[in-house]
Amino acid sequence: MNGSSLEPIFIPQVIPKDEYNSVRTTNDVTKQKFYVRTIRQSWIYNHFKNADTKDTKIAIYVNAVVPINQNLKCVEQINNVGNHCVVVKGLKQWTENNQNVECLELENNGGCEQTRFIPVDHPFFEEVQIEIGKIYRDYPGSDVNPRHLNKYGRKLVNIKWGENKVDNKWYEVKRELKQETQENTDKEKLPYKYEMLFVRGLSPCFQLKFHS
Repeated sequence: MNGSSLEPIFIPQVIPKDEYNSVRTTNDVTKQKFYVRTIRQSWIYNHFKNADTKDTKIAIYVNAVVPINQNLKCVEQINNVGNHCVVVKGLKQWTENNQNVECLELENNGGCEQTRFIPVDHPFFEEVQIEIGKIYRDYPGSDVNPRHLNKYGRKLVNIKWGENKVDNKWYEVKRELKQETQENTDKEKLPYKYEMLFVRGLSPCFQLKFHS
């Protein structure tokens, strides 16, 4: 784009930090004061539905991939998970598995179709952290802890992949890679099929506006 310049326009985070902290003390999303719980309810969704702004990309932060199921080793794993910046180029219907799910489409996602699309009906990552924290609080060291992690993770997986289209032991299923890639990959290190990214509502966002 010769002769053009990029102007990143700062936009405050979706979830104000003070409101989030007041909820985090109880680990109960039903008592949260902030109304925005899903992407669909946020300005991010409205931005891409508005004819005047839908072609302007947004830079947001998402979590590093972490299991939302029995493979999560401890609550600190999700509380201290890293994040990275990605560019959202718009809304798109995700049609894998004969699904038709409205999603944010990421421009940079590492080439993985699973994490290229984030359903607009998914919660923000902060709510996921709260729910996981509640499970660990209510079932410390319990045998039912993995079951509750799987139940919550399955709820999120169903939103994207469909309730009746997910493998029974979905938390164990590895992703099928291209033949030449899979042959040189340790089977134990293969990525899981149902990996999910969530938008971090506490992190700032930027509209990426080009000027000619």
